[in-house]
Amino acid sequence: MLHFPHKIKKIFHHLNQNNAKPIVVGGYIRDHFLHVKYSKDIDIEVFHINSYEELTSLLAPFGSLHLVGKSFGTCKLFIDEYELDFTLPRKENKTSKGHKGFKIKTDPYLSFEEAASRRDFTINAIGYDPIKKEFLDPFNGKKDIQNKVLKAVDPQKFTEDPLRVYRAVGFASRFEFLLNEQLFTLCQTMINRGDLTDLPKERVYEELKKMFLKSNKPSYGLELLYTLEEHTFFNEILSLKKEYFFKYIQSFDRIEHKDMVLYLALLGLHVNIERFTNEKELLLQVKKIHDTYKTLIHLTEKGWNDFNLKLLATRSKLSQLIEFTQALFPHLTCKLQKIRQKAEELGVLDQALPPFVTGKKLISLGLKPSKDFKKILDTLYIKQLKNELPDDDNKLLDLIRSIMIQ
Repeated sequence: MLHFPHKIKKIFHHLNQNNAKPIVVGGYIRDHFLHVKYSKDIDIEVFHINSYEELTSLLAPFGSLHLVGKSFGTCKLFIDEYELDFTLPRKENKTSKGHKGFKIKTDPYLSFEEAASRRDFTINAIGYDPIKKEFLDPFNGKKDIQNKVLKAVDPQKFTEDPLRVYRAVGFASRFEFLLNEQLFTLCQTMINRGDLTDLPKERVYEELKKMFLKSNKPSYGLELLYTLEEHTFFNEILSLKKEYFFKYIQSFDRIEHKDMVLYLALLGLHVNIERFTNEKELLLQVKKIHDTYKTLIHLTEKGWNDFNLKLLATRSKLSQLIEFTQALFPHLTCKLQKIRQKAEELGVLDQALPPFVTGKKLISLGLKPSKDFKKILDTLYIKQLKNELPDDDNKLLDLIRSIMIQ
């Protein structure tokens, strides 16, 4: 039996009293059998309702509705910390190429088995009737969870959506499940057929994000991509020597803080990450790590001082840089942890030191804005990092004059 907050139970009973049949579906049910922490997202399919308008009318007394998917028969309701997605049962028919090429038709009187047949994996096709307090499992998803195996609900429908290849890899990685032989073959066929070339990078990135951020061992998913010979987005890793590849992917498992910048930085050592995202800030952070991690390694080998760390913090976020380098080179862990401790003491672990002298300060000292300002400020900042900056304005002015005549 599943337990729900009282406010959500009231919604279930209200729907039932109005001849509607709510069935909880999807990840919330799957996670119950996996004994993992429940999410606050609950998907509810509502049967025996004739229209979207009838559904929203029944739900209106319980709060402000977000009408996010009228064409899909979907709306959202927020109850305390829970996000409830209500959907009308529907059929999906493939009409054109790509993950969006489907014609959607709602049908309130589908059986649960018919409605669940459109789902990707048997573990996601289990339902729960909160009125009768019973589970509905027409495709034996519970058994597959027990056996730690991932199976497609309908092989034909599975191949109609190329994004499901990445969903298969993601779920296998998150739960450390095996793909059954049929599903493995389906994924490989879709890859070799070129189906994945139609996918927008944003959708692939979202699936990668789930795999990295929700897996205890992201290497599991990367190994599966390698075994599937996924050449559409991950072609470069297929050319890596097997011995090196398996050492390389272990670095992903050593990331302690679930940070996509770090995962993308590791991935970007061998794969063009611009295939997955156009987010400029994200790509910039990855570039900073790539540009500086060898400098950090050099410091661990040749020695370092406070100035080295303060200066390096102006080029990259040290907390990320240290964790990235430690993941790649675990034998440097002891030295890197000493650097981390010192960076924290200096206040530069997560950001560079702010400059004491700014353009505003120069103007207050009587200088007129000019092209020399950048040179002056850069030089003064280096002096600050070396603890050589005068704290007296007259001495500061003398230093500025000497900079200007250099």
